[in-house]
Amino acid sequence: MAEQSNFITSTTEAIRSIPDLIDAILQALSEPYGWITLTAIAFWLFFNRNLLKFFSSHLNRENKRFEYISSYLEKSELANKLTLEAICDARDAHYFNQATGIFAERSRRESLILFHKKHSHHINWTHIRRALPYIETSNKQLISIRKMNASDIFGYYYNLITGFFCLLFSAAIFIAFITTQNPTPTSLLFVFLGIVLLSMLGLFVLSQTFPEQSAKKIEKLLFEESQ
Repeated sequence: MAEQSNFITSTTEAIRSIPDLIDAILQALSEPYGWITLTAIAFWLFFNRNLLKFFSSHLNRENKRFEYISSYLEKSELANKLTLEAICDARDAHYFNQATGIFAERSRRESLILFHKKHSHHINWTHIRRALPYIETSNKQLISIRKMNASDIFGYYYNLITGFFCLLFSAAIFIAFITTQNPTPTSLLFVFLGIVLLSMLGLFVLSQTFPEQSAKKIEKLLFEESQ
């Protein structure tokens, strides 16, 4: 009974807070920064709507293309031998890409498969996909990690520092705000948006360091294997 009473009370308070939220939004829109925020959100929604349409159209084209390929392979006795080999390789590359998120030609694909088979208890396809910019393959179906150049090292530490800075800055804003007395609805809205955007930016920038981290992990495995 007490739980039901608490639920009714919290629901009532939430409903009563709706007019305050609407007033805060209207007050925010009465300022230039409010319209800038609203415009940015509207552009984001419009862009993502078109982006979804683009991906849907692209997916339909890909499906039709592989329907044609499957139809061609069903009549393999009438197909040119070299053309058939190329189409079979394209089909295998497509399904490999669907399974792992990696598009690779036959020799590179086989090298990656053998490496994953040998080290699947330490590494997965996500690590391999992230490390692709640093992975080199040989004719002997072996892989190696190329040495990072100055640009790679600078980019890695720049993203690492920038990402942590954004997260720390968003945390500092949050701590400063909760210690502020009597915050206005407008400031609450903008602080919330600022914290969310900074946190998302920080996480996105930190995710740009994943290729280097995965490459280092694979390089460590290769080094241990060679010992």
